[in-house]
Amino acid sequence: MLKRLFITLLALLTLCACQTQEPDFTETVMVVNPFSTHKTLAEAEKAADITLTLPEDLASCGNITYRAANNDTLQLVEIICELNEGNVCIRKGISEEDISGVYIEFAVCTEYCGDDFSFTMYGYENKDHLAVWTRDDYRYSIYAEQGMESGTLQDWVYAVK
Repeated sequence: MLKRLFITLLALLTLCACQTQEPDFTETVMVVNPFSTHKTLAEAEKAADITLTLPEDLASCGNITYRAANNDTLQLVEIICELNEGNVCIRKGISEEDISGVYIEFAVCTEYCGDDFSFTMYGYENKDHLAVWTRDDYRYSIYAEQGMESGTLQDWVYAVK
């Protein structure tokens, strides 16, 4: 009986010793934030190598964040205005793709055609949230988190250069 127990234990130890643990190939990939934050619009423009004209009512906003990105895949200047109605983000950049950074599917899409350029606004029945357009080889976007009256957003589109 002791001999049988000893052989069983030896067999179990042999099986355990022969098992190999598979290596863990889990890899973590970190995405580098391409934006740098600046104290003034002039500093952000210099870092992005892009100039940006803001609408007057947003240029005088009390709390503004100025950011820039300038690398192989992204070149843009970004202004975030903190308003009582929520944040408004304005971007101007050089890209073949949409630079808005907004990936929401809106219920309403309206296209406007002007003499110099056309633009598209996205939103819901009573407010527009996003405007995107291309002018003079630059891409632009304005995103209002809480939405804006259509006329206000249109005025901003024409003022941003």
